[in-house]
Amino acid sequence: MRADRIWIAAATPICGGLLYFLLAGEVSTSETLAGAVVVVLGSSYAVALGKGASLSMAMQWRAIPALARATGTILPDTVRVGRVLLAVVLARRPGREGLVREQPFRYGGDDPEDAGRRGVVITALSLAPNGYVVGIDEGGDMLLHRLAAAPPSGEREWPS
Repeated sequence: MRADRIWIAAATPICGGLLYFLLAGEVSTSETLAGAVVVVLGSSYAVALGKGASLSMAMQWRAIPALARATGTILPDTVRVGRVLLAVVLARRPGREGLVREQPFRYGGDDPEDAGRRGVVITALSLAPNGYVVGIDEGGDMLLHRLAAAPPSGEREWPS
């Protein structure tokens, strides 16, 4: 088993268990037992996904800043989308349905590093409430749906 798979197999149950206890709000025997069940189910799911995957992906350290930038856009995007929705409610008429924009993107090859980078970029761009990735092509463009207008990123490798 590769080192990254061992890390994922170890981190998944720990994070799942900690998340469960954080959301449960108390630690009792029944909560501990339920947390253990969540840990086992999460670990089993992670292992099943790893065995059934037809595409290998590798996580890169350069993904951490991209995910941090994406996390930083959640609050401003929530405010931006809230303004659009509030304007529709106050105007009492249908608003626009959003728009689809092209984002220049370096697709890369079929190696695990490029596949992992594409997965992180798609997740990061779909994380904030203002939009999501509609599609990606090998020609170098990504289609992004946005509710409120936002300019495309100038970054082709790790757009955010």
